Amino acid sequence: METANLELAQVCYNQGLAHLKSGNLDAVIECFREALLLNSHLAPRKIDVILLLSKKTKPLI
Repeated sequence: METANLELAQVCYNQGLAHLKSGNLDAVIECFREALLLNSHLAPRKIDVILLLSKKTKPLI
């Protein structure tokens, strides 16, 4: 895996964290997804995306 992709993945993740602080979940999810596309080995980030998506979805009941 290219070093540039690894670095860009970390940048995307850090941007997502900044969006999280401002409460913009859509931007957080987009940044985290981009980080995963660049580096699929970021298991903690996968969990972050799943947790954020679960917060955005409305309960069925």
